[in-house]
Amino acid sequence: MNVIVPILLTLLFAVIGYISGNFLYAYIIGKKVCHIDLYKIGSGNPGSTNLARGTKNKKIVLCAFLCDVFKCYLPILISALIYRFVSKYSGVNLDCAYIIYLAGFFAIIGHCFPLIHIYSLIRYGKDNEITKHNKGGRGVATFVGFMFAYNPWLWVVAFVIWYSTKKFGKMVSLASILAASTVALFGLIPGFSNCLYMYQVATYPSLSCPVWTSYVVVRGDTLSFYSNYRFWIIFAISFCTGLLIVLRHAENLKRIFTGTEYKFNKKK
Repeated sequence: MNVIVPILLTLLFAVIGYISGNFLYAYIIGKKVCHIDLYKIGSGNPGSTNLARGTKNKKIVLCAFLCDVFKCYLPILISALIYRFVSKYSGVNLDCAYIIYLAGFFAIIGHCFPLIHIYSLIRYGKDNEITKHNKGGRGVATFVGFMFAYNPWLWVVAFVIWYSTKKFGKMVSLASILAASTVALFGLIPGFSNCLYMYQVATYPSLSCPVWTSYVVVRGDTLSFYSNYRFWIIFAISFCTGLLIVLRHAENLKRIFTGTEYKFNKKK
């Protein structure tokens, strides 16, 4: 039973995250509210950045962005509450709260590779127009939701890096790549690695746990924290999440190096 329950919870959290990630809110809002097809404008990407190219209504773009943020954040929160409930009432001694972050990872997977795209890829092939029209996004907004659930302080640092890069470099793609890389780098710093918000929700004695406290996964000093497998599993999930975002921007990286990447607020 002690092995079966964690496995079932892992599968459940992954499914919750993946289903949530399949809803491409920027595309839906663009289609229903702005009457534009994001696959046919700008970069052809069904994300809020491309939506900003198709409409000047900042409120609509912000709404789409926040929807994509919460479709990753909420699955992690729901998974944390489910884990907390099962741990408290099932009678099983659980010690694997790190699996809640898989909900966020699979939400990003669902956003980047939605089920309809996989189906189209299998049935019609890679170069078919139907397949191209059903492709997923690059996962940046969804990644923001993961970062905030993973570590609120880390989200602040990533945002500063993203905003600074966008302001001076005028390239959203470069800003997103650098912000995603931040997770892997800053996640190893003691002050950042200790503040794991959703882990607190899943394991803290009371649901009224302080959001900004450093409730360390391993009770003890920083050195024992790094020597514990829980830290490395959580770090591995966050690292793979950041790596996925970088890989989804492979084409953007090529254009950045060749000087052909799209720039916002470019003077004509």
